[in-house]
Amino acid sequence: MNSSKRILVTGSTGLIGSHIVIKLLQNSCVLNLICRDVAKAKDELKIIFSWYNLNFGDYKSNISWFEGDILDLGVIEDAIENVDYVIHAAAFVSTKKSDRDNMLKINAEGTSNLVNISKEKQIKKFIHLSSVATLGPNPDGLVDEDYFFKPDPSTTAYAISKYAAEQEVWRAIEEGLNAVILNPTFVIGPSLRKNSSASIFYAVSDGLPAYVEGASGYVSVEDIAMSCLLILDSDLNAQRFILCARNMTTIEFLELVSKATNKETPKFKVGRFWFPLIILASKLKSVFSKTAIPLTKDSLRMASGKQSFDGQRIIQNLNGFHYNDINLSIEETARIVLSSR
Repeated sequence: MNSSKRILVTGSTGLIGSHIVIKLLQNSCVLNLICRDVAKAKDELKIIFSWYNLNFGDYKSNISWFEGDILDLGVIEDAIENVDYVIHAAAFVSTKKSDRDNMLKINAEGTSNLVNISKEKQIKKFIHLSSVATLGPNPDGLVDEDYFFKPDPSTTAYAISKYAAEQEVWRAIEEGLNAVILNPTFVIGPSLRKNSSASIFYAVSDGLPAYVEGASGYVSVEDIAMSCLLILDSDLNAQRFILCARNMTTIEFLELVSKATNKETPKFKVGRFWFPLIILASKLKSVFSKTAIPLTKDSLRMASGKQSFDGQRIIQNLNGFHYNDINLSIEETARIVLSSR
């Protein structure tokens, strides 16, 4: 990669964003980072870098910081100056009903702000981190990039907000923006965020007793970061790609996590009949525990989903890309989670 590349990255302290930052800095890129709290972001990135035996201080000269968020047009305009590329990994993730309106505003309006200014500044490439939640179901087999969103009463607010954000990118593509959309499945990797997919590793290491039956695709956060790096130098444009290294049932995944954390695999399968009781018990636990995160109807719906995904199109279209071994990614994530407890 050309070391002269200057890239704006949003969501730099999240699970996906932080690993994209590491990958880009290791490849001599110069970054502009938008953060709500710069001092806190620096502290968090220092911790995340240390997980991989990297010294965050060695890279600080390649980072410019911009305090604010993607709803602030002035901050975006300042951060995008002298930038050739934008990687948009920021998103508000919540399953709380009270967060619905704010999540839609941040994810959709924030993305609209970014693509509009990127288009005005003639950004060379815009990479949008979306989700497979924006894809339609395939009851007969694997979901690929051609299955389009089909909302129904069970569709989560998060899925609706990510779909709305994706539509802003497609609209900007029609207006001339060079952009690629990535749709990751369940992301394997360590994170400081309790609401990230890494939370399952913490739950299993604490002795998770039960599980909700489901099935999904899984991908390493390292694969996502590498795909972004490679896309920057590619001719890809106006396309979306699912990122899925392997499809597994929930219990198959939990067996691998349990083995990696030296814990027993959850033994009790919980059906939908028990969801109201689980939600009530979870809310009560959160009242008395500062660390517990209450489960919601949306989070249980997401956990009990049953869909498999075809992640081969990106291999066929992106030179040099391949998936890492999911087993090794789970083992590495477990190592970091256990060492950081």
